[in-house]
Amino acid sequence: GKPVGAIIPEKNSSGSVTGETIAFTISRALGVHDLYQPGVYKRLTGRNLQAFMQIVPSTTLTSKSGKLLKLKDENRKAILARYAKDPSYLDAVFKRWDEKPKDVENISTDSISLSPKFTIAGASAPMASLISCRGPQPSAARRVTFAGGVSDELSAAKQMSVILLIDAMTGQRDRFSGGNLQTITKNGIAKFVSIDNGGTWGGEKWTNRNLAMVSRFDRGVAEKILAMADFFERGLPFMGLRNDAEMMSAFDIAQSPGDYAKFKNATILTAAHIRQNPNCFF
Repeated sequence: GKPVGAIIPEKNSSGSVTGETIAFTISRALGVHDLYQPGVYKRLTGRNLQAFMQIVPSTTLTSKSGKLLKLKDENRKAILARYAKDPSYLDAVFKRWDEKPKDVENISTDSISLSPKFTIAGASAPMASLISCRGPQPSAARRVTFAGGVSDELSAAKQMSVILLIDAMTGQRDRFSGGNLQTITKNGIAKFVSIDNGGTWGGEKWTNRNLAMVSRFDRGVAEKILAMADFFERGLPFMGLRNDAEMMSAFDIAQSPGDYAKFKNATILTAAHIRQNPNCFF
């Protein structure tokens, strides 16, 4: 009787089921799953589908004051239309809840990129400089505060770098539009996290836009991305996976070969960017 998460169907351009699931799976493969909300693909059929559709409102969504909730109502109508088109199934993602996240404010001035002025309290330089190979090296000894908690400058910069790399690998186009980059504070320790990963598959343009914001990498993460690209480009096994079928299954994207191809291409571009910035590690 206690809610433990959310079932989210693909409802709009910012709600990709495969984007949500593969971002979490990539984070697991790179060893940074603690920065991502768990998301698992689920095809709703039969009783599960009927139970889900019973909670989708059949009337217009409004606030308590009667004001139309336009975006939410558009999502509601999109779900109903999708179901009417094919009532046999509905693709969805299950996202498990944990600590409640907080949105990061003042992180962007143009809604598409990290602001060059965004600086967390106590940091020696703006975040954009700390994750740039040309900027100062962040220090593990420097204490920083944000989101009502504490961290160190190095950890915070690594977290931002990783999120941008995974955004590049998924063609994320919605990270800085507002409310899509979060923090979590647990036991007094704050960290940057990626909770909303639905606005994916924006193509090469958005992969390159995300890569343009980061040129300093966690060495372990970078090496695993390079190994992933070697799997795609040279056929070398990756973490025991030997072919595309095994890769698609392990990365929870077997239901969408088209999105798998986009993931493959974006990962190759990301690996090329890492190679173009040699020895640019934290």
